[in-house]
Amino acid sequence: MNAKKEVILLLMSGGVDSSVSALLLKDTYDIIGVTMKIPNSLAHIHARKIAEQLGIRHITVESENIFTEQVIDRFVSLRKLGMTPNPCADCNKALKFGAIPRIAGEMLGMSDLRIATGHYAEIKSDSGHKYICRASDTVKDQSYFLCDLSSHVVQKLLFPLGKMNKREIRSIAKEANLETVGKPESMDTCFNITNEIPCTNGHGNIIGTNGIVIGRHKGITNYTIGQRKGLGIAAKEPLYVLDVDATKNSIIVGTKSEAFKSNVHTANTNNMTNKPPEHMLNKVLYGKTRSRGEPSSCRVTEISNENFSVEFQEPQFAPTPGQRLVCYNEHGLMLLSGIISKTVASDE
Repeated sequence: MNAKKEVILLLMSGGVDSSVSALLLKDTYDIIGVTMKIPNSLAHIHARKIAEQLGIRHITVESENIFTEQVIDRFVSLRKLGMTPNPCADCNKALKFGAIPRIAGEMLGMSDLRIATGHYAEIKSDSGHKYICRASDTVKDQSYFLCDLSSHVVQKLLFPLGKMNKREIRSIAKEANLETVGKPESMDTCFNITNEIPCTNGHGNIIGTNGIVIGRHKGITNYTIGQRKGLGIAAKEPLYVLDVDATKNSIIVGTKSEAFKSNVHTANTNNMTNKPPEHMLNKVLYGKTRSRGEPSSCRVTEISNENFSVEFQEPQFAPTPGQRLVCYNEHGLMLLSGIISKTVASDE
C-alpha cells in the first residue's frame, strides 16, 4: 500500500517557474496549487489551466481587497512621504506567505501546511535551523525579496528551483509540453505605478547641496534617490537625486559621488536566526541595499529587536529609505534584514 503523500501548497503565478515547480514536486507531494486574484490580472486563470494539465488540485483566493490595502495603498502612502517602498517584499510578507496560505488553509480545512514556490532561492539548514539562502544562479537570485518573512514561515518553505537556472527550467517545460514554456518573464510590478500615484504634492524646488534652488520638479512621487534621468537640469556633470523631502516638497540633487553612503540605518529588524539579535553585534556580514548586484562586506554597528545599523567597508550607491537592507553570512544564508530608514556618508 502506498504511503499517503504530504499535502503542500504551491503558490502558482501562471508562469513557467511555478509550473515547472509543480512538475518537479507532484510525484513526491500531494500538491494543491494556490493563486491569489489581484486587480487587472489573469494569473489565476493561467495557473488553473496548468494545474489541470498536470492533474493537480488548484484554488483561487479572492484577494483583490487585501492586495489593494496591503500593497498598493501602502506603496502610494509611502511614496507621498518621499520614500521608495518595495511592493514585492511587501506582497511576499502580507499576501503570498501570509494571508494567501492562511485563507487557502481555511478553505481546505487544514492549517500550517508547508509552502512551495518557484522562487530562485534555496533553503539550507545550519545547526538544525533553516535559512533562506541565495540561489545557485546568483544572477536570477530572488532571496532579497523574501527578506521580510518570519523565521517561523521559513521553516515551512520549499524552493525546488534553487539549484537550477532559467535555461534548465525552460528545457524541462518544453520536454513536458507545458503551456507556459514560451511565456515571457514578468519583470514589472503587478500594478501600474504611474496610475496609482496622482501628483498631489504639486511642483516644488530642486535644490543643490549648496542650498541653492536650481530647478523645479514635477511632484516628489516622480523621483527616487539615485535617479539621474528626468531632472531637466543642465549641469557640468550629471546630477542625481540625493534626498526627497516631503515636508518641504523639495528634492536635493548632487553628483554621483555624493550619492554613495557607508552607514545604513534600518527599522523593523527581521532576525531570521534562532538567537537574540545582540549576538550579531560587530559581526561582519554581507549586505545588499537593492535587489541587483552582489552583497558587500559590512559590520553591524547597532542592533535591537526594533532596528539595526551597519557600516559598509565600501560605500554603497544610493541606499534608499523604504528599500530593504538584507544581510547574509559568507555562505549566502540570510540572517538579518530591515527597512532602510536613514543613510549617512562615512565622513558625515
